[in-house]
Amino acid sequence: MRQIVNSKQMKYLDQLTLKEQEISSYELMLRAGSKVEEAMYIDALCDYSKLFVVVAGPGNNGGDALVVMRRLLERGAEAVLIQAFDLESATDEVKEAFQELIKLKPTIQKLTDEIDLEDVEQWLDYAGTIVDGLFGIGLTRNVTGIYHKLIQRINESFLDIISIDMPSGIHPDNGLVMGAAIQAKHTLVIQNIKQGHLLQDGPDYSGNLHIIDCNIMQCVFPEIQMHLDELYMIGKITPRKKNTHKYHYGSVVTIGGSKGMMGAPVLCAKATQKTGTGLSTILHHERYFKDAMMIDPSLLYNHYSSIEEIPALIRKATAIVFGPGLNKNDELNTKILQYLLKTQKPIVIDAGGLYYLKKLVKSYSDLSQVIITPHFAEMADFIDVPISELKENPVLYAQNIVHKYKLTVVLKGYTTLILNDDHTFFSNYGTPGLAKAGSGDVLAGIIASLLGRRMNSIEAAKIGVLLHSKTGWFAQSKLGEESIGPLDLIDAIPQVLQFMRR
Repeated sequence: MRQIVNSKQMKYLDQLTLKEQEISSYELMLRAGSKVEEAMYIDALCDYSKLFVVVAGPGNNGGDALVVMRRLLERGAEAVLIQAFDLESATDEVKEAFQELIKLKPTIQKLTDEIDLEDVEQWLDYAGTIVDGLFGIGLTRNVTGIYHKLIQRINESFLDIISIDMPSGIHPDNGLVMGAAIQAKHTLVIQNIKQGHLLQDGPDYSGNLHIIDCNIMQCVFPEIQMHLDELYMIGKITPRKKNTHKYHYGSVVTIGGSKGMMGAPVLCAKATQKTGTGLSTILHHERYFKDAMMIDPSLLYNHYSSIEEIPALIRKATAIVFGPGLNKNDELNTKILQYLLKTQKPIVIDAGGLYYLKKLVKSYSDLSQVIITPHFAEMADFIDVPISELKENPVLYAQNIVHKYKLTVVLKGYTTLILNDDHTFFSNYGTPGLAKAGSGDVLAGIIASLLGRRMNSIEAAKIGVLLHSKTGWFAQSKLGEESIGPLDLIDAIPQVLQFMRR
């Protein structure tokens, strides 16, 4: 698993490297730029027989681009530099890189106004590859003016674009587009994947990520953030013994459902069973008896009318899911959740269940037996902030919640965040085809199944997210991205379990 960093942490690692390796900032820039160009050449990421347009901006990312430009010329490639910075106000490192470059008498096109932009467009007509060194991770405000127009022109060129470290215009910490952003085919990441590569708009703009080892020092930050590798789930479910019975594999109760939403607990319970649970039960209020989808004889169905009935109904449960399809504004549901939390049984709280947890959560300081599985809108509602504010700082907000209440959070997205009080994991193995109603119910069921088999909360969340993501890919290979649905994910679970046992 690789360490994921934010921009502040990456800058600290750079400074640590300068100190520990006793090198200058320019020497580190030279190392990074050289390694980037080397990867472009060795990995055949572009056509060296065609013109390169290298765009260098005002910061150290631009300095890296200047080094790439020099290496291209030394290799015999044809290249033109788009100088999108004022040399007088550049950093000392950029000035040194520029002085070394001009010894090779390169073709340079300065960019200061609209007229210059027209000249840039002429070079794009002849180019094969654009190297983006405009902003990198140093961007702190929205892209405007001539830079905004330059990015638009670059994206409209439909050329192969290679970004150095971060597609220019993507926020390095939250992955949002800052006014305009480069649409890269490849991003050559300097040493560590940044949060912005994985979150929100980042994956759509970063293209293929290539990790460039520049021998930058590493350290363990207080907030440990790791990229969760897909292979982590291999071997995590132990083989069944021959002398065995259903209760060896957990009894999971799914509490949920309401009028028009009875399919949600069915999907959840079916996913739980398919993942290996010995006994999977759906529990709903008796008023929805006529709405209940009792279509699977392998699932158990039961109902309740009062809080007094709940203890007996969940007595043998080794894990519980609370919330799929559950309606809001029902005081009985509040009482049920209060009781469930008292039992200390492992519990996954999803969908409508989050509404009731929000009402109760301030009364608790240790919910380590709880896993919540919100998407961004549900998370924003749960912590009472506008969704736009959550998107600005999703990692920080999620970390604050886990530190305060000691629960485990699975914040769903293309890249899903999995957090507890000690670690933050990033999992980006999903497919956009998972963006369908019912997909979250399947995920909740998978996680609950693992909990029911005595897996601890953070492991169940990690393995569950990876398993769920993999079902998306197996289903998509048969049906295509647009057509997969939650039942297809459930049908693919056996294939993923086989993959995990290889």
